[in-house]
Amino acid sequence: MATLSLVELTQQVLQREQALRLLRVQGSAGAFLLSHLRAAHPGPILVITPSSSRAERFAADLRTFAGGANLRIFPRYDTPPFDRFSPHPGIEARRMSLLYGLLAADATQPLTMIAPWSALLRRVPARSELRSRVTHLVRGMTVDRDALLDVLIAAGYHHSSLVEELGEVASRGGILDLYPPHLDQPVRLEFDFDEIGSLRHFDPASQRSNEELQAVVAIPPRAYRLPHEPGELLQTVREMGRAQGVPESDIYALTESLARRHLPPGIENLEALLHEQLETVFDYLPPSTLVVVDDPEAGRTRGRQYMDEVLQGHARARADDRIVCDPLALYLTDDTAWDAVCERAPVLIDPLGVVDAAAGETQVSISALDHRDLRRELKEQRGSGRALEPLCVRLERWQEQSQRVRVVCPSLSTAERMQDILRDYGHELPIRRWEDDPERGQLEVTVGSLSEGFELPLEDLVLLTEQDIFGARLQRRVIRSLRRGQAIDRLAQIQEGDYLVHAEHGIGTYGGLVQLSVAGIRQELLLLHYGKGDKLYLPISRLGQVQRYLGADGPPSALDRMGGQGWVRIKRKVKRAVRDMAEALLAVVAARQLLSGRAYPPPDASYEEFEAAFPYEDTPDQRRATEDVLADLQREQPMDRLISGDVGFGKTEIACRAAYLVTAAGRQVAFLVPTTVLCQQHLQTLRERFADTAVNVVALSRLSSPKDAREVREGLAAGRIDIVIGTHRLLSKDIHFRNLGLLIIDEEHRFGVAHKERLKQLRKLIDVLTLSATPIPRTLHMALAGMRDLSVIGTAPPDRMAIRTQVCRLSDEIVREAIQRERRRGGQIFVVHNRIETIGEFAEYLRGVVPEAQIRVAHGQIPSRELEDVMLRFIARDFDVLLCTAIIESGLDIPNVNTILIHRADQFGLAQLYQLRGRVGRSDRRAYAYLFLPPHGHLTDDARRRMEAIQDLSELGSGFRLAMDDLELRGAGNVLGADQSGHVAAVGYDLYMEMLEQAMAELQGKGLEETLEPEIRLPLPALFPESYAPDVNQRLVLYKQLSSARSNEELAAIRDDLLDRFGALPTEAQNLMEVIRLKIRCRQVGIEAVEVAGGALVLRVSEHARIDPKQLVRILHQPDTPVRVTPDHRIHLKLRKPEDALAEAFGLLELLAPDAEGAAAASEPSNSPSPGDTA
Repeated sequence: MATLSLVELTQQVLQREQALRLLRVQGSAGAFLLSHLRAAHPGPILVITPSSSRAERFAADLRTFAGGANLRIFPRYDTPPFDRFSPHPGIEARRMSLLYGLLAADATQPLTMIAPWSALLRRVPARSELRSRVTHLVRGMTVDRDALLDVLIAAGYHHSSLVEELGEVASRGGILDLYPPHLDQPVRLEFDFDEIGSLRHFDPASQRSNEELQAVVAIPPRAYRLPHEPGELLQTVREMGRAQGVPESDIYALTESLARRHLPPGIENLEALLHEQLETVFDYLPPSTLVVVDDPEAGRTRGRQYMDEVLQGHARARADDRIVCDPLALYLTDDTAWDAVCERAPVLIDPLGVVDAAAGETQVSISALDHRDLRRELKEQRGSGRALEPLCVRLERWQEQSQRVRVVCPSLSTAERMQDILRDYGHELPIRRWEDDPERGQLEVTVGSLSEGFELPLEDLVLLTEQDIFGARLQRRVIRSLRRGQAIDRLAQIQEGDYLVHAEHGIGTYGGLVQLSVAGIRQELLLLHYGKGDKLYLPISRLGQVQRYLGADGPPSALDRMGGQGWVRIKRKVKRAVRDMAEALLAVVAARQLLSGRAYPPPDASYEEFEAAFPYEDTPDQRRATEDVLADLQREQPMDRLISGDVGFGKTEIACRAAYLVTAAGRQVAFLVPTTVLCQQHLQTLRERFADTAVNVVALSRLSSPKDAREVREGLAAGRIDIVIGTHRLLSKDIHFRNLGLLIIDEEHRFGVAHKERLKQLRKLIDVLTLSATPIPRTLHMALAGMRDLSVIGTAPPDRMAIRTQVCRLSDEIVREAIQRERRRGGQIFVVHNRIETIGEFAEYLRGVVPEAQIRVAHGQIPSRELEDVMLRFIARDFDVLLCTAIIESGLDIPNVNTILIHRADQFGLAQLYQLRGRVGRSDRRAYAYLFLPPHGHLTDDARRRMEAIQDLSELGSGFRLAMDDLELRGAGNVLGADQSGHVAAVGYDLYMEMLEQAMAELQGKGLEETLEPEIRLPLPALFPESYAPDVNQRLVLYKQLSSARSNEELAAIRDDLLDRFGALPTEAQNLMEVIRLKIRCRQVGIEAVEVAGGALVLRVSEHARIDPKQLVRILHQPDTPVRVTPDHRIHLKLRKPEDALAEAFGLLELLAPDAEGAAAASEPSNSPSPGDTA
């Protein structure tokens, strides 16, 4: 058996004529070796891994060693074989993009593709078919835009109003947007008649272009398409269904759907009928492809398991009377796939030291070993006071052996923390760049991302990761935030009948955008319906006065009446209440400044080790919140901080760090929770987190026996207990702490009035940290800055996969399949039925459909202790299915529950559905949500919109923003209190926040100016024609953006955005831009209104106008002046031609107020006359 240097190994791989097995390659050493092979190999590389998770880790390691250029993962379907539902479109799109990448192999930058075994077993479209479905687009080419749109839709692109996701296409005016699945960003085509005048990438979040292109390839986003004439396909489906014994009604339903060119869920199970021929991924590999198999034995085992799943899935589909193709028509067997691999003389990366060479195979011993022995020794040493001693022994040995040693940390902050920890052990490790070659005999820290380290003798290289030192690490996925303003986003999904708030007239309902002819001029106006049949037609230039109504308790009780005094009284009352609350908050802040508590010492090396043992990389939000809490604890004033963030976002970890700092200083910590269930969950979490320390963690709740409760009371009084977790029992008068330093409160709003009063007293004496799982609006966070200490964490949990959401009619087959699928993988299921009166009947229905499942019932009318017992038994996995009303606790974290069935989902609001769906998907398993509708009957339009929205919810989508609005309102109510929640409901959240901001500013001596909203009424069409922006909601958002613009710079940015997204501005849109520019100028000068009346331009001047009176007098005294002033503070300018009104208005304002703030000319050229022309 040979042992080679890295250079010799690379040569042997390139010159091999048979399979080459590399022995004892562990940790991330396989990716390290492949990085060198990748640099030397001129063709594509296919890496086959045992599982999807291993493919992700291998790809991340390879990116660290060799960069991520042209490195892609070929994913497996995220649904089981022969499932009733289709895989996620994004996964299908990624598979198609990689198949095209293999077809169009680039010799200058060859593709490296990493695929789990199961992904390669699914057959794919033939190469000739894929080539025929690809569309090449080049700048300057002539193509009919409408015909191109039809071609793209036929290829599988989804026609939408806005392109945000892979495989979408949109058209408006002379613009066509599409998102080919192989590109990182979508593409915008701008047409000059039938010629492609411009090709450019754009950002799907901001919708702004960012890079010019010469050409683009539009590859199909899905593997199949329906034939233009489906008659032959329909006949084949009928014959197959009858041969399989499927009921005629089911055959008819499927063929009718296909005849309407509607692709039913699970169409992939018939894919062999949609192609003349299917091939395999191996058929796509160019002859020069290097095939690398990671852990081949584990991969073969997984391949065989997957084929068993294929056969079992096919059998279940047949038993459910579903029409499906033969398994071998859609899948390769594992043996067939292995034969295809062996034909290509693969490189086999084997973590074991097998010495029996198979026929036709060469073996090379690498002996790149992972650090499992070191991990075991470090685990045994934890809690000893010198936890890293085994590491230090090895570091010294490696240094003596002149090894090149690197400790790899995921970020600069963790690298600096590692440096501090090792310095405390007497080792000074410099931080070096990853790109720099490590020096022999040198110990150093560097920033990079590796799943595991290894020791590679043939390179004298040792790489260590935080995982090797502190235990398993995981990466978090950061949610990208929406870039548009929230209030504008809320209008993006508005529908007729939704509630809006007008600042002057109150709450009405949206009646749509309507076009009317006013004095012969076409205008677009927003229609608002008010009480008693009143209507308001609002000019689009005044949309800044309108916001979507958001109230924590749902819709308002009644509509306001125009001209009535009710709205005026409500605003006055709310404004007074907001000011009172702001004064109370300021008083609390002032009182706290006078209190004196205990300042804790800054974190030391033992704290750094405790923090480093957290198994995830801190997110920016979490890091900021930790720094906030630590800073609070080091001040003499008592801490009173609220941390907001969803379950799993890292709030408890921050509490643990605070608790560690407090207990290290010899003081005690009380962790107060509202329910016994949460008490047990937190006890388990904290005991695991503090397992390697000397900290003593106990619980006190109704589950505690009298003996245990007595021991806890005595231990707290004597100081033997460091941390106690408990329900309101902790607030009892018989509980005495020897030296309580920190109180952590989870979900304070769920405690009773008496308990809150007790907490209010405690806040004056000790540090208090409050945790809330209900999100808080960023606007509230900002408004209360300096008043209430808030930390908001908005980062998703680690490795959380998207939840597959299916909306379907209730049927026994789907219910059974959903529950049994979860049970087969050892999981549990929530079933939500929100009517207590019939929940017992529904339980019997479930037991009849799935007799194998163990089902228990929970709802709000069950006694609280019995309800908690059911929940505790469910958490303990004593039964499979929890049938409940919508009472599933928001604070609960049950990772084993990854399927939820919601009965009569049409009766829930969007935010409710979002929150219920969020109860699953809290682990690295795929989660499923089934939203069941009645078996028969029609949905209301509103219910249908909600069902569509919940399926489309994503972090970037505006549906997510709308769902979060309601949840954030609840969070706002928790922070502001019940009284203020009523005021929020009275005027809507956005207007309430304006009032709060105003009150805070006034009380802090930063008075805000009243915002003037000038009215502009001029005789010219100023709007976006439907031909320019066809989607009414897009037009509404654009109007809102324009009317909210406060400067010429903002207006210029909006203009650039319009030119980019929609093309050249038509005359009406140019007029609208100028009207808004005039409105901005009027606001700067102090003009309340501009209109044309009696052949004159009329300016209504406000009390605080910035007009130069000397200049006005000079103009009025000019002979034959066209300007006059009336007693009601109006300036009249006689017009020669009405169409000159806009230019004359700019000229007159320039004369009257040349020095007004912001008087600089707009960035766009204007048609304004010179001052001489005007006068």
